Amino acid sequence: MTDLRPPPMVPIDCDLGDFQFMPLDVARLRDSGLASDESPEACWAAVLLWAASWHQVPASSIPNEDRWIAKAAGYVARGRIAKEWADVRPGALRNWVECSDGRLYHPVVAEKAREAWLSKLDQRWRSECARIKKHAQRHDMDLRAPSFAEWTEAGCPQGHRLPVPDDTAPCPRIVPRDKGSKGQGEGQGQGQGEVNPGGPSDLLSGSPPDADPRKPPGKVNGRPRTPASLDEAKESRLRSYRAQAVALLEFLNRRAGRAFQPVPANIDPIVSLLKAGSDPVQVRQVIVTRSRKWQGDAKMEEYLRPKTLFNRTNFANYVGELVDVPDDAGEGAVVAP
Repeated sequence: MTDLRPPPMVPIDCDLGDFQFMPLDVARLRDSGLASDESPEACWAAVLLWAASWHQVPASSIPNEDRWIAKAAGYVARGRIAKEWADVRPGALRNWVECSDGRLYHPVVAEKAREAWLSKLDQRWRSECARIKKHAQRHDMDLRAPSFAEWTEAGCPQGHRLPVPDDTAPCPRIVPRDKGSKGQGEGQGQGQGEVNPGGPSDLLSGSPPDADPRKPPGKVNGRPRTPASLDEAKESRLRSYRAQAVALLEFLNRRAGRAFQPVPANIDPIVSLLKAGSDPVQVRQVIVTRSRKWQGDAKMEEYLRPKTLFNRTNFANYVGELVDVPDDAGEGAVVAP
């Protein structure tokens, strides 16, 4: 027997569980038959069902089970369906359609869900293109990112292994069409389903995001400096600053008999000083001189803490009071990066 029911109105894997908000076309709802013909109770139950369907999979669908529907609409109490549900049900289910998968779909909610799903796939694709481009720049490879159409045809792969120059197998110029995992949590445009400003036609053009042409090329070890190498150099410097900051915090703990933990609140002020050009030995000098001056002073000893010592204004004043290098300031002066 031929199934006359229409196919599902959205892709079967359309999952908008990470979209907190569902778009609501205010004018469309205000002027709809639901608002003009149905009771307020039916209208409210309908809105609750739309909201429930938004986080179902596929989005915009609900199970064709009366008890589930009544509960989602707020008409089940103490395990029983309220008798009022019989009157509210027709209006609450206005315009819902049973599709070939046996679930009910709302055409308007499905329209919004498709837009949101497209924006989510767009963000995933662009993130994957950026990853591929950065990998190609880092390894000086000719590796082309897939177009949006190629990527979706391949199953929307993400995070799979990319070739490197030392691979024995030939290096493909385009990402292999494997069925990698699909990450969750992308596309959270607050759930409003915004599509990339270029529009759907831009998504299908297959043009991955280009690098910012305003960035100066420069060179690294005689080779052109790419945006990827700039990011790597910045991350390397930050790691070095943080390693030095941890060592300086440990030095403060030893000198002042404290146990400050290397958490951001204690580390970040030191990193800020180092990034501004302060020398680690100079930081040790301040720790030693302040410790000698304040330890044993009930009023001042509490200020032997990162928040006070490494405040940029306070630190500048403490440095200005240095007259010589204390004998023990050089302890552990060499800080491993």
